[in-house]
Amino acid sequence: MKKILIVEDNNDFKNIVKMVINENFPESKVIIFDEAKKAVEAISFSDKDFDILLLDGDLGFGGYGGDVLNILTPEQLQKTIVCSGNGAFIAEAREKGLSIFMDKEFEGIRASKIGSYILETLKRI
Repeated sequence: MKKILIVEDNNDFKNIVKMVINENFPESKVIIFDEAKKAVEAISFSDKDFDILLLDGDLGFGGYGGDVLNILTPEQLQKTIVCSGNGAFIAEAREKGLSIFMDKEFEGIRASKIGSYILETLKRI
């Protein structure tokens, strides 16, 4: 893994994911966006060549992850992991063929296993 994009507004989730990436893929470059508009601009131009995209649906005041989802190429969609509890966004992602989803609420996952859960999900790409 070389370039990992995270489109997420939840600081706790971002910090956990960054920690797992830094521990397991220290050579990776992590780029974080908390607004859909900035992510769309970057993915359209400077950061379109990513290895993994972690994409949230609800970005608070930063917009909607569907705006990002709609500009992704078929190749980029294959590198995308949806991290959202928004049922409508998950359905939209499934319609586009996405099949890798991460429960960022970590429901049913013991605290000691969260890092392993994130790592295993990242490796599915």
